[in-house]
Amino acid sequence: PVDRANRRYFRRKLKLWRTPRYVAAPSNWLAQCTSESPLTSTWPTRVVGNPIDVGFWKPVATLEARSELGLDPDKSYIVFGAMGAEADPNKGFDLLAKAMQSVKAHPDTTELIVFGGEKVEVGREFGFVTHRLGHVTDDERLRLIYAAADVFVVPSRREAFGQTAAEAMACGTAVVGFDGSGLSDIVIPAKTGFLAPPHDT
Repeated sequence: PVDRANRRYFRRKLKLWRTPRYVAAPSNWLAQCTSESPLTSTWPTRVVGNPIDVGFWKPVATLEARSELGLDPDKSYIVFGAMGAEADPNKGFDLLAKAMQSVKAHPDTTELIVFGGEKVEVGREFGFVTHRLGHVTDDERLRLIYAAADVFVVPSRREAFGQTAAEAMACGTAVVGFDGSGLSDIVIPAKTGFLAPPHDT
């Protein structure tokens, strides 16, 4: 029934979407998806990256950020954050979990910070102390979280642009993610972060 409904909707779109619309894609990957779609392949498309305010998203001294957040100045912090953290499979929390199992770091000196999901007491996950901060709606606090991190991890299966990655890099934090979607446009390997082959944990 789902396939039948999808076919019906597809035929309706083909019929109704005859007049080309202009598409502003936030990444080259999304522009390529548009060009490969039977519905939109003839539509004029331009890549227009999402802007961020670099007057606000800017570096804060790491020790200052950690002090403000009550974090240990001598630890290493891996940060992951996304709306719906674990709930959205596209955000790749399961891939992060897999990757964390192979992190060659001492669990007494490295900790994980997660924002965007449920807020819970500090616990242990994947063998590391984990701080689950819940939804962070205060941009000032979010900027401190980025600045306190040693690395910001974006394990998304698909990322239209990578807003949090752009914010983290603007705050002076390296970003690690997968090559092949929106992150490919904004992470400069060996300069602002690292891009692994898609889904290679």
